Amino acid sequence: MEPNVAILIGFLVLMVSLMSGLPIFLALTLTGFVGIGLLEGFGMLNNLGYLIWGAIFKWTLLAIPGFVFMGAMLFHHGFGRQLYDTCYKWLGRFPGGLLISSTAMSALFGFISGSAMAGVATIGSIAIPEVEKRGYDRKLSLGAFTIGGTLAALIPPSVMMILYAVLAEVSLGKLFFASILPGLLLSGLIILYIFLRVLFNPALAPPSPSFSWAERFHSLIGLLPVIIVFLVVLGGIYIGVWSAIEAASAGALFSVVLCLAYRRLNWNGVKESLYMTVRVCVMVYMILIGAAFLNHFIYIAGINDMLSNFINSLDISKTLVMVCILLIMTALGCVLDVIALMMLSIPVFAPLMADLGFDLVWFGIIVISSVELALITPPVGVNLYIIKDLAPPDTKMSDIIWGVLPYILVVWVFFALLLFFPEIVYWLPSTMKH
Repeated sequence: MEPNVAILIGFLVLMVSLMSGLPIFLALTLTGFVGIGLLEGFGMLNNLGYLIWGAIFKWTLLAIPGFVFMGAMLFHHGFGRQLYDTCYKWLGRFPGGLLISSTAMSALFGFISGSAMAGVATIGSIAIPEVEKRGYDRKLSLGAFTIGGTLAALIPPSVMMILYAVLAEVSLGKLFFASILPGLLLSGLIILYIFLRVLFNPALAPPSPSFSWAERFHSLIGLLPVIIVFLVVLGGIYIGVWSAIEAASAGALFSVVLCLAYRRLNWNGVKESLYMTVRVCVMVYMILIGAAFLNHFIYIAGINDMLSNFINSLDISKTLVMVCILLIMTALGCVLDVIALMMLSIPVFAPLMADLGFDLVWFGIIVISSVELALITPPVGVNLYIIKDLAPPDTKMSDIIWGVLPYILVVWVFFALLLFFPEIVYWLPSTMKH
């Protein structure tokens, strides 16, 4: 069959599969099977076992169990509450203090949890009752919680980063450190937006009570888990004590030590953490197997060459190409699941970015940030539904959507800063000891 016809049929199969609610790994596998069968004959499917082996036999994937278990242990043993109390006592006195504190807490929580869903669930369960009690504007608040929970995906260690490192074949350690300053920058932009909105319209957020300096300094104890995990995991990678994979094991061990030290370790928390770890690992491996078949279809169909030739024929700047890719990914994020968006965008766009001279670590920060948007854009943004479940019963989904729309513009300001000031990404990895 002609490649163009096979590509069209494959695209239709993928869209119908995803829209029908078929699990992502099955949708990817089915599309790959159909595309490969149309181009090479369905008899070739018997000879593709090597694709499965190549997809799952990658050392970088060994980091996933350790980091997921570490984040799950700290999540299920209540360390998020401590972070929130610390941030609130230091930042609560500013205009919109509860929302600013929640955003800062989300960024800090990202250093101990690589799951955006865990982040939004933690921040929502803690902060939504507080803002409702104090009379904060609901749209502004729920929008802040929805975007704030995504920061865990951009701040290391993150499962999304591990997936990108595997698919794009870049250094996981460098990707971790490349994301720290962008993650803090995005957190700062969200905080700045909240601050300015409330500064010019104080009715959106009533003033919060102030705390004594003694209470503030005493609350810093709540930062110890983040500091310890940061020093053990990222500090060890930075000075070259261990690799990212070894750091994952160290982080898992220290999460147990922290739970013991704070006298919070309990069997239910351990059981839930193990369950979450197994579930995430199985999900990742199954999706990577499906993506391997899809990527092989993309390769033999010559999609990357077609796209590269098309871009070259347009004779436009690299920056404009990047803007077009961001627009495409933002649009796709409205209709695709987060993982599906990653599996589709990386094999197609990463080779093009490399051909255009873009650094793939820098592009990884762009991709992961775009995936964050998919978590909050309707109608399939997962965070929207998590916040809806945590919000008061009379909350409408439209309230959350209207509340989150301004934050999408904030993320685009963030994209612009990364495009024009790529040093934000490059500087920290360049100082690492190899």
